Amino acid sequence: MVVVGFDVGAAPILAGPCAVGALPVALKTTGLQLEAIAGLNTLAEPTRRQILEALRSGATCDHPKTQRTCKNLLALEPALFTFLSIGGVDPTNNLAERALRGPVLWRKRTSGCKSDRGARFAERILSVLGTLRLHTTDAITWLIDAIHESSCGKPPPSLLLPHVSPAPG
Repeated sequence: MVVVGFDVGAAPILAGPCAVGALPVALKTTGLQLEAIAGLNTLAEPTRRQILEALRSGATCDHPKTQRTCKNLLALEPALFTFLSIGGVDPTNNLAERALRGPVLWRKRTSGCKSDRGARFAERILSVLGTLRLHTTDAITWLIDAIHESSCGKPPPSLLLPHVSPAPG
């Protein structure tokens, strides 16, 4: 097992062979707030380089699983540090994991759907309800409006936030 030490400030962080999770942990460990620091890219650059070096090393190691994981992560390199350059991007996927928890528990309790058609409906309605919850929009009102618009031959109300415009195309 390869152990890589990352030292951000005075807080050494030990991680496994593919230490991509070390940067957010290191930043949180030293009490840094991602949103509050100007020049975070400059601060994080040495750690980012260490992580990429560890991944390159892991991509050529003797352990096949580590090698494959490191190669896959290196292929995603442009996206790995997006949270450093784009404000509001969370360095973790905790929000997505929490959003999936309800539907996963529902599927477990109900044993899922018995048909492909039922599965498509469940996917769509759970996605709509999750999106409406994030937007703090009343689901019943939105669903009534969507059914009304559909019965009039119109498109349903948008699930996008008012300040977000759909991509062209």
